Amino acid sequence: MTSLKERAELAGNRYEELKSFEADQEINTGRLSIKSHVKFKKPRKLVVEYDQYRNPFEDFEIQVSGGPEFSGDDLSEARLVYDGRFTWVHLINKDAVYKKEGKRLGSPFTGVDVFGQLGFLPDLVSDFLLKDEGEGEVNGRPVDRIGIKPKDSRRSLFLKDEVFNLDKAELAIDKEIGLPLKITYYPGQEEQIRFPASQGGPVYVEYSNYEVDDLAGQDFSLTLQSWIKCLRRAWSRRKNSRINSRYRFLSTPSRKKGTSWLRMKYRSTWIEVKKRDLVH
Repeated sequence: MTSLKERAELAGNRYEELKSFEADQEINTGRLSIKSHVKFKKPRKLVVEYDQYRNPFEDFEIQVSGGPEFSGDDLSEARLVYDGRFTWVHLINKDAVYKKEGKRLGSPFTGVDVFGQLGFLPDLVSDFLLKDEGEGEVNGRPVDRIGIKPKDSRRSLFLKDEVFNLDKAELAIDKEIGLPLKITYYPGQEEQIRFPASQGGPVYVEYSNYEVDDLAGQDFSLTLQSWIKCLRRAWSRRKNSRINSRYRFLSTPSRKKGTSWLRMKYRSTWIEVKKRDLVH
């Protein structure tokens, strides 16, 4: 029988071994409910495909700060692609594409990455106190339950400070695939402002339908179909223009400089689009 430490190390090793994964992910706390499909490829590529985005504090944010950049209605059925440097936001219900610098995936928790985030697994033994919570099931699958609590709430390193924004958590690790099916997360008291929707309660993050190391490069780019849909809408508003004068499919990258153009490489083809025709 494996020890608690060995089981935690196995989960960390499983994450270290994989190159990519995709899964359905749900986030629930209070009246906040998000359903999505996530795709992750090391070291930093991430895709979030939203099915549902309900944030009860959206109206409050609108009154206080003008609201989030994208509303829940915008993000429902949206596809967000982070390539390690930029985020491409495809609002499917608006046929619009936005390019944003940095990682902008619509997390409902200020400054906290929550989508496809399993990178903490290799540090379970070094960073957390572990508690054996026994065995159980999540959606009919057998799991090992491991309670974790940060050894230190904050630690100072040479060039940075690290803050653990949780009080404690419980992991339900799938016995077969070795990755979490459910994470029950209790924010720290000083971090409640980042998690207003939880109202002091836990945040539940659930994964299902894992596929490991079965993703290709095109899974992490905006699809050609997405662009064509946007092009058609832009074209329909410009009846007197020649489409070839505005949109060019190039076999090599364009040398044209300037921020008024967006470019995307789809397999061996570069697509260049005038930004004003796509961003609404």
